[in-house]
Order: sequence, then structure tokens, then C-alpha cells
Amino acid sequence: MKRKVLSLFLVSVMTAVLGLTGCQKGEGTDSGEKKEEQTQKETEDNDVDTEAGTAQDFGTLKIGMDGAHAPYCAVNEETGELEGFEVDVMNEICRREGIQIELEVASWEGIFGMLDSGQLTSIACSVEPNEERKEKYDFTESYISIDKSFAVAKGKGQEVTEIKDLQGKKVGCRTGGNSVQQLEELMAQEEIVFEIVPYDGGGMEYDLSIGRIDALYAPAIATQASIDSGEFEIEISAIEPVYPAYCAYPFAKGKEDTKELIQVYNKALKAMKEDGTLEELSMKWFHLDAVCD
Repeated sequence: MKRKVLSLFLVSVMTAVLGLTGCQKGEGTDSGEKKEEQTQKETEDNDVDTEAGTAQDFGTLKIGMDGAHAPYCAVNEETGELEGFEVDVMNEICRREGIQIELEVASWEGIFGMLDSGQLTSIACSVEPNEERKEKYDFTESYISIDKSFAVAKGKGQEVTEIKDLQGKKVGCRTGGNSVQQLEELMAQEEIVFEIVPYDGGGMEYDLSIGRIDALYAPAIATQASIDSGEFEIEISAIEPVYPAYCAYPFAKGKEDTKELIQVYNKALKAMKEDGTLEELSMKWFHLDAVCD
């Protein structure tokens, strides 16, 4: 299955469109609408009690998203619009806090460079706050787990039940994160050798289905969503997750309003955990409860 490449023109168009529709007054997720009465007072309070003033003082926030990272965030090929768990969470946060956002489509390879240069305020795309990133960015509290698992072609699950079964095989993973580093560490720890095949964007699940690679290494919830779609003949192996991981939103260090922004985000995320909104969105997009405690 071939993935469409987003041209710079499409990125510009998507940015303009999403900038107008990303967080209009009263817009929110289905679960947010169901809880409108429950959260009305909280929403009103949130607009006025941050230390730096009201949430509106932050202006329009530019949030970067990978356009090919379903079910977290991806461009719907039929509608041309961004959709996914991260999109719904961002819209719910800005609905509750009165924040205005623009959702910008960017390649995962370049998205952190855009944050570094000030083109983005934050990134909403299952970002893991590893030690290297913590030195460079300030993060919100975690909101979902993203433990990684290995997947194989359907029917081959019994052939790969432990790390050593990957010896001599081709293992795909996404670039830009820490997957490559983790796979290299696993080879050293287990004293085995396999070929790491990096992917920038989609195509990994399809290649696994047709035998171009022997396994893939990715967050279990993303792999499960690919399986549920019915598009790929793959299955999750019995290998237990090796590295516990979770998501948080990164902000550039040293900026005047970073601390206040993180407080606003943390407050909204805490409320969404407590009233069940995050769990509902997790079940909607991942078909499992991946919310962090």
C-alpha cells in the first residue's frame, strides 16, 4: 500500500485550513460534548486562574503533527483533514482552556527542528520524554503509555517468541525517535545481530505483510490499530515489552511563557483523566485504555 507524499504546498494548505478550524469556540470531541455540563464550571475557571493571566494571553499556539502516524495523527486521504487521538486531545484541551491553536503537518524527521527554531510551540505526536529530550525541552505530565512491541506477519507468531528469535532477521522501525537506539541496545544485550530497517513515515506494516521485512518494532497501540483496520496481515508477537514508555508534550526551554503553558496543559490533562475523557478517546482510537496513572 503506497502512502501519498505530502508536498510543501499541501502542508501550507493544511496549515491554513487547520488554523481556522483547529479550535473554534465551542468545538470539542464527542466525549467532551457529552460532558459539557459537567465541565462548564471547570472551563470557566480554567480561563482565569493561570499565574500569567488568562489562557488567551498566550496567543495562537502552533502544534506540530506528523501527517502519517495513525491512529495518533494522520491526514485522512479522503477528506484531506488531520484526525486521530492527538487531534482530539488538542481540540479538547483548547476547548476547555480557551486556547487558540493551529495544527501544522510536518515530517517527523524535521519536526523537532521546527520546535527548536520557534516555528512550533509544541509537538503532539506521541513524543516520549527520554533523557536526551529532557535536557533540551520542558515537558508536561505524561498522559498515555506507548510501550513498544514486536509484530510479525500473520501466522508467524510462534516463530518469534523471544528476542533471540530475531537473529539474522530484518526488523523495521520508525526513524526520529529512540527505536533505533533501543534495537541496537537489544542486540548488544542479547548478543545477536539483526538488520534494522528505518522508515520515515508509513509503509512498514505493508512491507511486513508481504515479507520485505521479518518484524517491526513500534508502539503496541499503533500496531493494534493497524491490525484492527484489516489492511495488514500482521500480528503482535509474544515478546514482552522491554522498555516502558509514555507520552508528554514538549516545549522549548527558556521561553517566558513555557512554565505557564505547561501548567495550563497539565491542569487540562488531569481533569480529562479524572472525568474519563482521555480513556474514552483512547478506546475510540486505540481500542484499549492506554491512559497513564
